[in-house]
Amino acid sequence: MKLLFVTWNGPDVTYIEGLFLPIFERLSKQYAVECHILQFTWGNEDYVSRVELACKDKSCYYEVIKVNRRFVPAALLKANLIDSKKVKKYIQKHGIDIVMPRATVAAAIVLKAIDGLHKVRLLFDADGLQQDERVDFSGWEPSGLQYRIYRDIEFKALRRSDGVLVRSNQAKLILASRAGALFNENIITVINNGRDKNLFAPKFDEALKKEIFNSSTEDFPVLVYAGSIGPQYCFDEMMYIFSKVHQLNSLTKFLILTGQPEIVEKNLEAYNTLRANCLVKKVAAEEVPIYLSIADIAFALRRPTFSMKAVAPIKLGEYLLCGVPVLATKGIGDTELYIQGVTCAHMLTDLETSHLDASVQWVYQTLSQDRRTVRDEARRIGERYFDLEKTVSQYMLAIQSLG
Repeated sequence: MKLLFVTWNGPDVTYIEGLFLPIFERLSKQYAVECHILQFTWGNEDYVSRVELACKDKSCYYEVIKVNRRFVPAALLKANLIDSKKVKKYIQKHGIDIVMPRATVAAAIVLKAIDGLHKVRLLFDADGLQQDERVDFSGWEPSGLQYRIYRDIEFKALRRSDGVLVRSNQAKLILASRAGALFNENIITVINNGRDKNLFAPKFDEALKKEIFNSSTEDFPVLVYAGSIGPQYCFDEMMYIFSKVHQLNSLTKFLILTGQPEIVEKNLEAYNTLRANCLVKKVAAEEVPIYLSIADIAFALRRPTFSMKAVAPIKLGEYLLCGVPVLATKGIGDTELYIQGVTCAHMLTDLETSHLDASVQWVYQTLSQDRRTVRDEARRIGERYFDLEKTVSQYMLAIQSLG
């Protein structure tokens, strides 16, 4: 069986290497699924070479179609009218059985490419509500032309699909309702963003902790955030909580792991009094677990908008697998199913000041408790819900259900 993953993205995200390649590697080794990746990207040669090398290491076929990001409408038109033919040729040349486009733009290209290829099955990785995220965070209007075009593509992809992948039960309900009459919601499979529990594991290193913070203090608390920077990720709210915790314990540090350090540094200009206690680092993917492991509390905050009902924050699983207690937000995908009523997590109902202040008290109390106990609980929950092997099994069940 041969599967082609089609995606459209830039160099500022690493989900091919970090999320999908470990899944594809195991699908190949455990279930003999030959995996191919066709990436539309505006990343430079260094970026492409890095991804190409990662794919080769995981025995995954990889090919790039370059996108001119300066003229996005023209690039999208070219992708649909011209590059879709390249996708079709790739499918025919390699004898692809299943095409899996990620999100709306890739779905539009694939729908054009598989027109007439009746034996090719479509496994649509809806991966959130892309157009609704742009309404929530990028200024799109729900009545605007762009939004309506994306919704039309989503509808057509759902109706043409043999299977659909989503990241939350709420996303399943939303897309089933959008797909219209007589749509079989049983073709939608909820997939979690699993991680390798052997890689993402508690790896506390006291020497590294002291080294990176240039500190000789034996025990100082560390808060951590790992991921992208943007309006949905609540940077100011994290800094508010950190500032309050720092007032309670002046030894507290804030470690920010991100692929966008320059943006973080600019945001930190508004927090001069705290800047000396914040460390911003860009580290290799394989180094992330050891950096997470030195932290005592992790931020998994997101702004609880409509589109966030359909996401599954990758970092939530990484934090828990590394044994780090988390501070999260309600209404984000299925987060509440995983960490409701547990000691190692606290969830904010919303981002009002009163709830931020309550989270500060939870952080301070958690830091005052036996950290081994809460770390062990976090690890157990991580293994239960975010083990990569479970995710791979979910993918394989979705693939087998295509018939």
